[in-house]
Amino acid sequence: MRVNQSDYFHAKFDDTFNAHGQLVSIFIEGSDKVGNLLGSGPGVANDSIHYTSLVPQSSTLENFSFTLPGGDTLVPGHLAWINLTLSDINGLEDVEEIELTRGFTW
Repeated sequence: MRVNQSDYFHAKFDDTFNAHGQLVSIFIEGSDKVGNLLGSGPGVANDSIHYTSLVPQSSTLENFSFTLPGGDTLVPGHLAWINLTLSDINGLEDVEEIELTRGFTW
């Protein structure tokens, strides 16, 4: 799809339902106004790009520790140390945010 007057064409695709490790081959078919063929063809040897699909999978919390400066007490103005270990079959590069929520009991 052409966006405005851009010389670039944009496309979106969703490979969520691929199998983990599945080879994906992307090729371009088409022609210009005078019939010149564009792009590439089917098959890994002729495609524009190919990659191995990684199935979305939740990260796993492997280890968690919380060190308070006052023993068992959170002391205002003093830093506490949180250490956590995560694992993810697809790599941790896609982790964008970690949120910690404190709860209180009375």
